[in-house]
Amino acid sequence: MKLSQKDIIVLTEGQQIRREIIEKYGSIEQFISKNNIPILSSTIEEYLSKKSITSQKFKCTLVLALDKEYNKIVLSEFEQIERYIDTITENIELYRQKEDLELLEFLKDLCVKKNMPVSTAKMYRAISKYNFHNNNPTAALEQIKFAIDLIKDKNEHNLHIIFLCELALIYFFQSENLKSEKAFKQAEKLVDNSPNINNYSKYVYYSTYSCLLFSTGKSNKARDMLIKAIEFSDTSKKTAQLIINIGATYEKEGECNKSLEYYEKALEYLQEEDLINRGIIFNNISKVYIIKGEYDLALQNSIKAISCFADNQNNPVSISCYLNYFHIKINNTDIANVLDEFIQLIDDLTQKGFYKAINEYLNYFIDVGIKQTDDRIVRRIETYITAAIGKCASEEYKEMLVTHMGNISIYKNQRGSKYGKKKVFINSSTDIPPDIELFVIGKNKDELKESDIIDYKTNSKSRKT
Repeated sequence: MKLSQKDIIVLTEGQQIRREIIEKYGSIEQFISKNNIPILSSTIEEYLSKKSITSQKFKCTLVLALDKEYNKIVLSEFEQIERYIDTITENIELYRQKEDLELLEFLKDLCVKKNMPVSTAKMYRAISKYNFHNNNPTAALEQIKFAIDLIKDKNEHNLHIIFLCELALIYFFQSENLKSEKAFKQAEKLVDNSPNINNYSKYVYYSTYSCLLFSTGKSNKARDMLIKAIEFSDTSKKTAQLIINIGATYEKEGECNKSLEYYEKALEYLQEEDLINRGIIFNNISKVYIIKGEYDLALQNSIKAISCFADNQNNPVSISCYLNYFHIKINNTDIANVLDEFIQLIDDLTQKGFYKAINEYLNYFIDVGIKQTDDRIVRRIETYITAAIGKCASEEYKEMLVTHMGNISIYKNQRGSKYGKKKVFINSSTDIPPDIELFVIGKNKDELKESDIIDYKTNSKSRKT
């Protein structure tokens, strides 16, 4: 559930009771009737209009009629605020829009006003997460430090561990590995020496520390952390993600069969409807088969991966899966067919307004064309972009396309008169037509054997270029 600022309402005792009565009975009259309460509705309305209820008899009646303890019917001001904070904390990944920051700041200021330091710390942490996900690591770092300062002397060891791990992750993504390591070591002391550390805090510590270890080449240690994290995982989805990461450690070490074993094991922990994580696994499996040189199996699993994102093609993971798919196709299929498929995908994504994905794919194909000096790719994309600019309704998309055309123009200028010419091996005795570029792979022309030479007029020898 995602909250907005208009949802943050602190109710009086009477307002909370009215809400409970209406929710269960529909009206005050029905509440009276169904419970044979010898009180006039006007009297109850008078009770509810007051800030607090003083009649103990009425409170007992409410407990019986609503089948709840009174402290479950009526929450204190602080408990209501804390409930809103818990709802946001449990769904923090949903709060990434500009208006969400206004909500987070509003709740933080409310906590400060009510002198709720631990709750204030939670909100600073929520604001830190918002800034981190919106590519503002400096602000994220500042906010999480505020959060840590507020709770470090409050015996809130579980929160302290989680906040330190998030501090370490921010340092990690800023490539400040020594500071990241220091924060993780502080969290480790709390995990090892503090009383009443819950399983979730241990899960956060072991799983996040593994990221730093993995990225700094310590695959064995990262794997040990991931195995420990599995002990404290409370859902099959989290367990699957940890097993995926164990597979990645083996992949990094070149143990392809072991990594495949763990990737396939992770699938057993995922629900069929968890398409994003299933897509990640199939994509990882595909990449391992590329390393093994088994391109048929690589392609099969790549197709499984992109099928997981049929309804979510703008997802960053979907983009990664499609890039892997095209990488396989480019190296194992006729380029003309690959370009046809690519252009069809771009047309589909344009209709859906998925410009971020389009931008990534155009970058990839233009880069491939330039690095391989393959004018067929560059010219086909140039033709497509020229037509797209002419009929583009989105200024954002048009600006993006113009940028790509600029990169293509730079490449064309570098190629000069060679741009667009066919690339063939050619017999030195043959007159070279103007649309032909002499093309030699791995050899100078003078080093070519007769078997390596093509006669342009007779096309007597074909060779993949």
